Amino acid sequence: MEPDEIKVYTVADCGRCQAVKDFLRAAGAPFSEVVVEGNFAALRKMVRLSRSKTVPVTVRGDMVVIGFRPDELMRLIGKEKHD
Repeated sequence: MEPDEIKVYTVADCGRCQAVKDFLRAAGAPFSEVVVEGNFAALRKMVRLSRSKTVPVTVRGDMVVIGFRPDELMRLIGKEKHD
């Protein structure tokens, strides 16, 4: 995985997974999706990176966001909100 590459670990029919993918697309942040359902190696890697079995998991470099958390996703893609 490239250091700036964004990966989203998902399962099928997951509303929060879809929300993360829609959010990243709307923000113009390219990503690749890794479906962990039925893919033990990918699931093991996701758990190693996140220490969680909950999806979605979004990873970029050493940053990990578990679930759909728009503020954290903005930080992950480098578009933090400044108030």
